[in-house]
Amino acid sequence: MNVTIITGGSDGIGAEMARQLAGKHRQGIALVLAGRSSEKLDAVAAQCRAHGAQVLCVAMDVADEAQCRALVDQAVAGFGRIDALVNNAGMSAQALFEEVKAEDLHWYEDLMRVNLWGAVWCTHAALPHLLESRGRIVAVSSLSGLIGVPGRTAYAATKFAMTGFFEALRAEVKLRGVSVTTAFPGVVTTNIRVRGYNAQGRPLGKSGLKEDDAMSVEECARLIVDGMERRQREVVMTAKGKLGRFLKLAGAGRGGRHGPGGAEGRGASALDHARKRSPLPWIVRFGPLVPAGGTVLDLACGRGRHLRWFAARGHPVVGVDRDAEALATLQGVGETVAADIENGPWPLAGRQFAAVVVTNYLWRPLFPRILESVAEGGLLLHETFAQGNETVGKPSRPDFLLAPGELLQAYPSLRILAYEDGFLPEPDRFVQRIAAVRERPSRTPNRYLL
Repeated sequence: MNVTIITGGSDGIGAEMARQLAGKHRQGIALVLAGRSSEKLDAVAAQCRAHGAQVLCVAMDVADEAQCRALVDQAVAGFGRIDALVNNAGMSAQALFEEVKAEDLHWYEDLMRVNLWGAVWCTHAALPHLLESRGRIVAVSSLSGLIGVPGRTAYAATKFAMTGFFEALRAEVKLRGVSVTTAFPGVVTTNIRVRGYNAQGRPLGKSGLKEDDAMSVEECARLIVDGMERRQREVVMTAKGKLGRFLKLAGAGRGGRHGPGGAEGRGASALDHARKRSPLPWIVRFGPLVPAGGTVLDLACGRGRHLRWFAARGHPVVGVDRDAEALATLQGVGETVAADIENGPWPLAGRQFAAVVVTNYLWRPLFPRILESVAEGGLLLHETFAQGNETVGKPSRPDFLLAPGELLQAYPSLRILAYEDGFLPEPDRFVQRIAAVRERPSRTPNRYLL
């Protein structure tokens, strides 16, 4: 059973997410709804139970650390696990900074405790359980967490902080199987702005924003639920928000080393570039098993993200690719070999390596060559696209997709340390991957630290 905690679950977006999750998963979900109003929580819980969901209501205030930690404790005590945490609780504010008097400025800190620290405390308490379940974290931020606008200095500060915190956390926990989805709603038909702070730190009593084009709470909740279940990085909900996000990223890239016509100048996300430069998690996980000082071969290495990673750890490296321009960027990193390994002769005849790395590349006639290139005691790391990928993107041709178990059959003489065949998010793809060794004869079992 999936166990999901939703803060701010008594009203608005949180309550609607609970109803949609209950309607979708019915007996397959247990909801832990947190909010300040027991009466409102009970009303939402009744609606969810009508769909067959189990529900635990916890009256609490996320501005108090002890109550945040107690919420997680109650969820685990009630259901034994946590699969998702939705940090939805929040308050709004609308005031020009110059209109806030010194004696009232403390409410900026109060707002930060609700919008940022409440999410931080809940996430910190739930994280060990989410790591165990390879679960999902959702942070409901705001378009004000992407773009600052007049009258929203306090609110934007909390939401920018929230956005930055969860963006950094995403990078920390991704390799452990936990997804972090940050949602950026615009104006939504809830009462959050009516209850938000004015310049004196008292309830506004009305919305300070134009509500004509407000998104329905049902649509907003649906988009967040969908993003959470698909393990999306971000859910930016409005056309204006997406345009603002794009222009901001594009503007950040101007004047960079690529110039206006380069990748940054076209508004590509710096995070996307970082992902392309970073080694795959499979390589990071098993790379330390390569014998110290052993030479690593990377086939179809491209611009050498894995060569650089191994070279930085003291390994001599050899990169093979037919793209001479890409290989030129590896000058000083290690040995490079420009060769068409699909149509030309094998360029490494007679050579063996402490590790052979093949990623996002498949040419079946090379399986025997790859196998013979692994030295005694050496490691093979092979990850590429598998059947099913045609449903989410490219490559989609069957020739470029591995059949179930194909890598296991390709390297029969190696000892298999790990094998996986399945779906990975961010970006969505189907992969098959293997980590295997050519064992040396030994009187005692070899130990491979996993």
